[in-house]
Amino acid sequence: MLVLKRNLSEKIFIQSPDGTVISLMLVDVRGKSARIGIDAPRDWVILRPDAISLDPPEAVVNVAANSLVAKLQEVVIPVAHVPKRAAIIERMKAK
Repeated sequence: MLVLKRNLSEKIFIQSPDGTVISLMLVDVRGKSARIGIDAPRDWVILRPDAISLDPPEAVVNVAANSLVAKLQEVVIPVAHVPKRAAIIERMKAK
C-alpha cells in the first residue's frame, strides 16, 4: 500500500492502464476524520466498504450490474422508434 501525505485541497491523481485518470482531493480534516473528494468517470464504481452489507466482491458485481442496466436503458431504443428496414434501405438508395 502506498501512503501519501497531503495538505488540505491538495490532490492525488491515479491513472488506470487504459489512460483514465481519477483525482482524489483532501477536502477537510476534523479530529480523526478526513473528507476526500473523488473525481472519476460516471461509469466507475466507487464503494465504501462500511456502507455496504454484502461481501465486497458480491457488492461490486451488484453495483456494476445496476450501473450497466442504467447505461443500457439510456442507449436502448424502443422498437417502435426504430425505422422499418425497407425505409432505411430506401433512404440509403436515395443517397
